[in-house]
Amino acid sequence: LWPEAHAAAARYLLLHPRDAAANLLCAEALSKDEAIPIEVRVPDALERLGAVPDTAPEAAEARKAEARVLLFLWRDAFSAERAVKRALAIDPGDVEAHFLAWKLRNLTRRHEDAEPHFLAVLEGTPPAERGGVLRDWYFSQFYPVTSTTDVDGLMGSALVWGTEPPELVLIHGGAGGEAERAKKEDLIKGRDEAIKARH
Repeated sequence: LWPEAHAAAARYLLLHPRDAAANLLCAEALSKDEAIPIEVRVPDALERLGAVPDTAPEAAEARKAEARVLLFLWRDAFSAERAVKRALAIDPGDVEAHFLAWKLRNLTRRHEDAEPHFLAVLEGTPPAERGGVLRDWYFSQFYPVTSTTDVDGLMGSALVWGTEPPELVLIHGGAGGEAERAKKEDLIKGRDEAIKARH
């Protein structure tokens, strides 16, 4: 699917190189086409996204897409943050951009700077779904090592929650000896305390 989408979008862009929607589609297809080496598809995807100017209606989407490519494929959190800042300059109320900004600050261990973005996400989240946002905020403030497991997992190296019985699993790496076991025990204890505090 993605190679065909990329080929079709690339052909269209030969005639309409400034079409923002086509550049967005081509960038998405490039970023998801695993047949292309990552050192080729990431720069090409970023070039397509860069062809969408900040004055275009699709500009905020393009800057957020840049941030996701930079973070999840290139693993460059600070360049991703610059792209998110550009998205928020275009649309200060963009909830997804605020969510990315919040998670990027957690990922780079700047939890104290995340509050404005958390509040924007909370305000922009339907009331029925705000419990999950509040839970994420709680963990980011009191158990920061567990606060970016969703983002870490997408980057390929993370501590993730297991299924029943609940436990922590280290995706990359072995048991790690006594220090690693002690760290896992501390995380599990903190997780259990947080769960008790919610009830």
